[in-house]
Formats: sequence, structure tokens, C-alpha cells
Amino acid sequence: MRQQDFFPAVINDLKKSINVPPENYVLDPTLEQVQAFTATEFAFDIETNYPVSREITMVGLSDKPYHAIVVPFRGPYKRELARIFRAATLLIGHNSIQFDIPYLQEYGIEFNTETLNANCWDTMLMQHLLQPDQPHDLTYVGSIFTSKPTWEFDKRGAMELYNARDVDVTMQAYKQLRQLLKVEHLEH
Repeated sequence: MRQQDFFPAVINDLKKSINVPPENYVLDPTLEQVQAFTATEFAFDIETNYPVSREITMVGLSDKPYHAIVVPFRGPYKRELARIFRAATLLIGHNSIQFDIPYLQEYGIEFNTETLNANCWDTMLMQHLLQPDQPHDLTYVGSIFTSKPTWEFDKRGAMELYNARDVDVTMQAYKQLRQLLKVEHLEH
């Protein structure tokens, strides 16, 4: 109420439907379910054990809105994640260029160099181009570009659900932001 530059976010929140969007999430996948993930265009998000350690605990993947699979970062699951990221032709993340990708590389995940150089989209940077004077955290971006109600309060609960919502919102926001960048001739 005291910051007028947030009025668009408040208005957008008030316009949202009271119907909660679907959440088709796999939070505890079997190895076979992870092996069945063959999408080469997807959003991703990592969770770490920070501040205890720098260890990656899980990676969320979403190949379409309202869908996510949360993969534990260990053992044979880690090998499957390496396969998935090597095969990627389009990568979508939020603050992924500065945070997620270097973290994954530090833990042995290799990326297709061509994909990183030419087809890696960071929704934080995309939104920054369109709204430089607005906040760039995922909660705000999700509030503006998706119908998802806030999920930030769930961080203290099941981290898998929190991660799934993060990656789902990233995918949904990407679809909106990509079109807006194209309209504004800012895509490249």
C-alpha cells in the first residue's frame, strides 16, 4: 500500500481466480520415472543444503506448465540427471545462469555447450529486461506472470513440493516472458 510501484502486482493478485491451478507433480519418483523423462526442452531448479553445506539435495524439472518431477541428487538419480542435462536443447531457469548452472557444473553435471550459449533462458534476466524497476525474485515474477498463488510459505514444509512449485512457476513465467520479449524486440 505504501509503495505505489507495486500496484500492478497487487492488482494482478486481486484478479486471480480463486480456483487453484492444477499441480501434476511427482515428488518422490522411482528411478524408472526419472529414466522416462526424455524431454530436451525443460525448466529446472535446484535446492541445496545451504547453510549447512553447499550440497545439492534435489533438482526439479518441468517440461510443461503444471507438471514437475523432483529428482533427488544422489546415486543413480544423479546419473540420470547428467543424461537429461547433456541432452538438453533448451534450458529454462530462474537465476540459473549465475547460480544453478555453475552449482550443477561444480557437482559434475555437464551441459551441451551449444545449448548454454544459444538456448539458455533465465527468467530473472528476461523479466529484468521488461520490468527493470520491479523486484526480480521468483515469488514476484510468479505473482505477475502466472495464476499460481504464493507458495513461499511452504518452504518450511516439504522441500520437494516447494521445489516443484518453483520449477512449475519458472516454466509458466518463461512462456509469458518469451512472448513479451518477442513483442518488444528484446528476444536476442
